[in-house]
Amino acid sequence: GFFDMLDGALARRTNQVTRFGAVLDSVLDRVSDAVPLLGILVFYLFFSDRSTVGILVVCLALIGSPLVSYIRARAEALGLECQVGLFTRPERVIVLVVGLWLSPFVNYALIIALAVIVVFSFVTAGQRLIYVRQQTKTK
Repeated sequence: GFFDMLDGALARRTNQVTRFGAVLDSVLDRVSDAVPLLGILVFYLFFSDRSTVGILVVCLALIGSPLVSYIRARAEALGLECQVGLFTRPERVIVLVVGLWLSPFVNYALIIALAVIVVFSFVTAGQRLIYVRQQTKTK
């Protein structure tokens, strides 16, 4: 997640932005959203008490988290800027890291972090959809 935040800025700063790079970045965004969540899902399925709430919240995060990136990528493919929203990738990464760090010490810290990601990912997806809708009404 950290390096993903830097690669676009580095490409722009060194004037090495390409259309393929934008597509590759978009694909890697989805992968970097999904892989940690899949690891957590495997943990809940095979190495913990099979927490139904944990499994459900990870599955919802697997839908909501990439959706935020997808809406932005789709809007940008239409030529629209779409950097709006309350809970973008850096916020999701930070919340997940904090939840993972606290989980050995605080009961349900990871589930709470995942729930925060779920709620705010869907809020952000809604914000982006509304923004794109407004943009497309005027064009």
